[in-house]
Amino acid sequence: MEAHLDRGVAVRLMVDDFINLMHNDRYIRVPRLNRQLQRSVVREWRETLRFLELMGRVGLDVRMTNPLGILQRKALLRNHKKLVVIDGDIPEMAVAYAGGINLSDHNAGWHDFMVKMAGDMVPLILDDLDRTWEGRNRGGIAEYDEGFILADAHRHSVIIPVAQYLVSRARERVVVESAYLWGRGTWRALAQAALRGVGGVWTSR
Repeated sequence: MEAHLDRGVAVRLMVDDFINLMHNDRYIRVPRLNRQLQRSVVREWRETLRFLELMGRVGLDVRMTNPLGILQRKALLRNHKKLVVIDGDIPEMAVAYAGGINLSDHNAGWHDFMVKMAGDMVPLILDDLDRTWEGRNRGGIAEYDEGFILADAHRHSVIIPVAQYLVSRARERVVVESAYLWGRGTWRALAQAALRGVGGVWTSR
């Protein structure tokens, strides 16, 4: 971490407040008969918070986003996007990554992947990150030369119909990486694409 800061690189890290509710797919504050497991979950949660605090002390700009709210009433409204932008303000060097990989040992064995992007797509990803950083995370469609990006802020009712439409228009190949693109309409669109001879890859957690 310090090596990057020594080079003058500004580093921002956003972490969803969900880590204060669950850790490694287990609720943190739920009493368990297995006291050893309970201590393990709580210990790892506290170590994670200390690590984030350490990042802040050495110069990284760390921000917790999307608060759970009073009585954790917003627990299901998570910002589940995994986005990375590197040198986003330098067009000839800008790179972005999007996908499903979480930064944890627990998730390392899952079959997630990230997509590397360059060109006109990167400013759109950077804009999404900036809006989330400022607490203005909202959904919408942003177009660029080769297509568009659909950002869906907690509204699967928006993103699923668009995804189904895109599958219905596919000519060569469909690649889906999502655990949440579900429903009979989606299965039907994928089946019809396969019958049309469209190649497909479906990966999901």
